[in-house]
Amino acid sequence: RSKLIQTIKILRINKLDAKTQESGLGYMQKVAKLLSCADALIDMGLSKVVVDALRTHPSNADISTISCSLITVLTHIEHVKNAEKSAIVLMRFGAGQAIMKSMKQNMETEEVQYHGLLALYNLTYNSERRRTALRNAEGSNAELATLIVEIMKNHSSKAVQIECCAAISNFQLQDIEQNKKNFIECQAVETVADAISEHGKSEDLVLIACEGLNIMYESAPIPWRDRLGEKVKKMLKEQLKDNLNSSDSNIEILRNLLSVLTTYSSHFENRAKFIESGLDKYVVDAFVVGEQDLKVTRLALYLLYLFSFHKKQEAKNFKSLGAVRLVKSAMKNFRDDAYVQNQGRATLQLLKKNGKPNRRG
Repeated sequence: RSKLIQTIKILRINKLDAKTQESGLGYMQKVAKLLSCADALIDMGLSKVVVDALRTHPSNADISTISCSLITVLTHIEHVKNAEKSAIVLMRFGAGQAIMKSMKQNMETEEVQYHGLLALYNLTYNSERRRTALRNAEGSNAELATLIVEIMKNHSSKAVQIECCAAISNFQLQDIEQNKKNFIECQAVETVADAISEHGKSEDLVLIACEGLNIMYESAPIPWRDRLGEKVKKMLKEQLKDNLNSSDSNIEILRNLLSVLTTYSSHFENRAKFIESGLDKYVVDAFVVGEQDLKVTRLALYLLYLFSFHKKQEAKNFKSLGAVRLVKSAMKNFRDDAYVQNQGRATLQLLKKNGKPNRRG
């Protein structure tokens, strides 16, 4: 304990010495993780020391990486008894603003971006007040949105892309209309779609990226929603095709892709675009591949109904592809699920009504 107190004292005194800060904070990081003494370090005043290091050396990539990593430890429930209190204290000291300044000045250094994103997520997790404080500290939410999208465009590694998608979801949760618009205006939707195209085999990335896409659509102003379908159409077609045609289709990834297709198909204009591009045919394939999966079945049933309702010709096309048999099979497989039974009956009725051939004469 005396060594820890002494190290913190040295860090305070030698605030301007980069080498001292790097070695001292590096030691603190190892101790906090290995000895599970993050709470004790917070009580000793480490929170202010680490924020001061970031503020004093924002362009030093090594200090920024270590400091952001240490902040992540100091706000993580596995290492701290009261992570919420620790996050509040760090934000009062200006941790959020210091992290973002450091990330901007080290844009080319992937380690700074990765650990900075982790730290920001922990600092603002489950707290609209702290998300607002971070946004206000930066002057505007547009700056925050632009930074996250810029990081995604500069660093294509799966780890950084996952953290960027998590950050987008986190900051989109605020019920502020301008906040919702900013991410869409700075091309977050297409950038996240590109991340899925790049890392489509990663369950973790697809899960968090699809969650972000759904949140951005649902939080977008209604007049904007028809523009968003175009931004995800190509990605959905490519990824659904690859997954459904693969010999080892990934059901978890399929669920998430179908959830995005369902969300974005709620708008009439988007449905028209998706049908025109041929996305509708993958709904039938999803039934076959995910026949034993309840979530896939529910999503496929709803999409089948939605597309059939959109256009009579769709119902005819689905019938010719064996949709009636597939719906009946789904209802048999999940006979105890109320949603499958109700949606199945409604879909069969719609297929029967709209799938009849046109009368002659």
